[in-house]
Amino acid sequence: MRLPRLRRRDDLDHELDDEIRSHFAMAVADRVARGDSPEAAVAAVRREFGNVTHVKEVTRETWGGMWLERLSQDVHYALRSLRRAPVFASTAILTLGLGIGVTTAMFTVVRSVLLRPLPFAGPDELFAISYMPDRMPGLSMYDRDYADYARSARAFAATTSFRTFPATLLGAGEPARIPLAAVTPSFFATLGVRPRLGHEFAAGTDQPGANDVIIISARLWRQRFAGDTAVLGRSVTIDGRRRTIVGVMPDGFDFPRHAAIWAPLLVPTDRGNGWIQSVIGRLAATTTIVQAAAELRTFARSEEQSPAPNRREHMLTTIVPLREALVGDVRTPLLVFSLAVGLLMLIACANVSNLMLMRATTRRHELGIRAALGAGRARLVRQMLTESLVVAALGGVVGLTIALAGVRVLLALLPVGILPRAAEIHVDPLVIAACVVMCVLTGLLAGTLPAITASGRDPRDAINDAVRTTTRAPFRRLFVVMETSLSLVLLIGAGLMIRSFERLRSADLGFTPDGLVTATIDLPETRYRTADAARDVTTRLLARIATIPGVRTAAVVNWLPLDSAYILGDFTLRSGEPLPPNYGVLKPCVSAGYFDAMGIRVLEGRGFQPSDVASSEHVVVISRSMAKTLWPNGNAVGQQLTYWDKPGPDDWMRIVGIVDDVTRSGPHDAPMPALYRPIAQVQELFFINHLTFVARTTDDPAAVIGAMRAAVYGVDPEQPIASIATMDSHLSAVMAEPRFRSIVVLAFSVMALVMAAVGIYGVLAYAVNERTRELGIRIALGASPRRIVGAMLGAVAASAVPGVLIGLAGAAATGRLLSSFLFEVKPTDPLTYGAASAVILLVALAAGLGPARRAGRVDPVIAMK
Repeated sequence: MRLPRLRRRDDLDHELDDEIRSHFAMAVADRVARGDSPEAAVAAVRREFGNVTHVKEVTRETWGGMWLERLSQDVHYALRSLRRAPVFASTAILTLGLGIGVTTAMFTVVRSVLLRPLPFAGPDELFAISYMPDRMPGLSMYDRDYADYARSARAFAATTSFRTFPATLLGAGEPARIPLAAVTPSFFATLGVRPRLGHEFAAGTDQPGANDVIIISARLWRQRFAGDTAVLGRSVTIDGRRRTIVGVMPDGFDFPRHAAIWAPLLVPTDRGNGWIQSVIGRLAATTTIVQAAAELRTFARSEEQSPAPNRREHMLTTIVPLREALVGDVRTPLLVFSLAVGLLMLIACANVSNLMLMRATTRRHELGIRAALGAGRARLVRQMLTESLVVAALGGVVGLTIALAGVRVLLALLPVGILPRAAEIHVDPLVIAACVVMCVLTGLLAGTLPAITASGRDPRDAINDAVRTTTRAPFRRLFVVMETSLSLVLLIGAGLMIRSFERLRSADLGFTPDGLVTATIDLPETRYRTADAARDVTTRLLARIATIPGVRTAAVVNWLPLDSAYILGDFTLRSGEPLPPNYGVLKPCVSAGYFDAMGIRVLEGRGFQPSDVASSEHVVVISRSMAKTLWPNGNAVGQQLTYWDKPGPDDWMRIVGIVDDVTRSGPHDAPMPALYRPIAQVQELFFINHLTFVARTTDDPAAVIGAMRAAVYGVDPEQPIASIATMDSHLSAVMAEPRFRSIVVLAFSVMALVMAAVGIYGVLAYAVNERTRELGIRIALGASPRRIVGAMLGAVAASAVPGVLIGLAGAAATGRLLSSFLFEVKPTDPLTYGAASAVILLVALAAGLGPARRAGRVDPVIAMK
């Protein structure tokens, strides 16, 4: 019943006026009828009726909804008040808008990556299962172990295994390299996802001869097949093998790792293979994760007691939620960024609180008069909080606009592959709701202290302040201290990351990337069935690349440094000495001239020569760290070793040289020991069916890219190129993540510095306005302008120095969060701490210099008047 009254408030007021007038007229008429004169009747009725305004207010109270009317009044008054102070309003709104916008954008990323449920049925029941040597990174299993575990596991209602790799797609437009996931038939059922067209893999498709079927993604279906529903049953060529399309997945499904094609994963038939693959299990309804972990440990003990010859390593068992397995590597960076955003939001709130405190000081005459006229303290607090909430609401509108643009900019600047589930990042209704809640909390946080402080004055202070020459503002100084300390924490974090990034850029890679062009290809086993065929195409392609104008030398390697994939394994020494526990080495295969082309230094002996062919003595070259570990006395050259557990007479390889260590994943990781073999002597096809050709150029390397592409197609027109780029671009991709982290934290620290400068400037500017009379008296009594400026800057230093000290302590306490991101830089680096402290002090003094100089130019005559 009250809602219609709220909508008809004006009509009801008119009706109430009419009713009161009607009642008044009837009362006057009744008295006149009883013999009173009209004038006496009106006076008597007025006395009987009482205060008309009070009657109206009591009547309106009985209608209800007065709180909404008062709120409307407060909001209109706040808007008029802000309109009369445009500088304060714009500064406060933009400051809160920036803080809310950055915070909302960061919450959007955190929600999409860490909080949003996985797009699978019952995602909380899915777990990643791992049984691997402790020296191996990631969560996975050897396929031989998964075959045994899948048969024995009872804690999981279903399990599946998969691995990903690029594959060559033919028969659907231009040849292309497409990310492919080889999965067991239970893959889609375990995840609880069904194809939109067709069907899942049938049982038995993981056996040789029955696996010539694939399922494609909706994106590939539209891009390559124009969304044709008749695609089911169509055949395409994958890595040289004809496969039939039996299904199309729903929109948005590209698990794992942006897969566009899913093919059956062959079940291992012997214990000798060792492919590494990921394993997922769906927990049984009656089983707990503790029971599942105990079952996995029991399985591990039984495997370690088996007679298999490869159980010398220490194996780890791990079961973690699938969500954690997918985002574990980015959880810490996101939490660090969230902490930085939180500090920035606190600085914005402190800045706006400071502005409101100063604004309340200029309005103390108004507030005193309102209190003298009967406004209670609660009414004044409510009015000032309403103004703070209006500022926060307007800031929220600005912030939401900044968040929408910021998310787009972030996704554009985000290095490829650095963030899982990046395609799911967007502003949704929950993010908008969080933004609204943030606006309310921010308005209350920024406005509560100024409202309580300003409303607590005695009304007589409105008169006494007129003759006061000095003021005390402890809360303002407290806010300056807070802003300075929080800004310093962010600035030190940015400085540490920038110094770390510079160290990374100058780190020794073990090779010279300048002037190198690389072209990577994968040879399909259906066309290159033997190692001889792979070596033949390699030799012909190297000869073509070597004749390209501008190419000084050319070579080939199976897995290029800085690639994410590599081959790691052990070996046997002819001397019979055991290897160190869990010792493994990289096993790159290279052509003659590779070390010269890459700029890798040969420290002892020689590199590979054209004479190192299959019919000559088998030779290897080892890295410096391998030589130092196994032959610390320096007699590595001439020693023999083999890959095989039961070597024959021709399986031994002699060490002929030692080369410098080369980084594997990037300058942030320690080099791994490496054992190089000449491609001409490699007989195992899987070692050399993935190849990268490198060309050392004399001029601009980018000018050679087109000629290298033509050389590949000239040797094999159907051979797609996985990638072709300069080595500098590979290095830039590796450095993209630390560069991105440094830029983000630096941007936060710059915004914090600007906010702190605005806050310090505002505090001092208002202090000058408040103390104009005092300053005029001091100048009239003989104080020089220089002394006045010094005193004002001293006040800035008195607030900034404690902020610096607190900020240094805060940075030292939070430095451990950054330790995993730093390279050759300590979290307590004194140079960074000193430089950041100097910058924050200089910014504080620069922000206070303008108001301080204005204080020194106060005219005593005008000030006294």
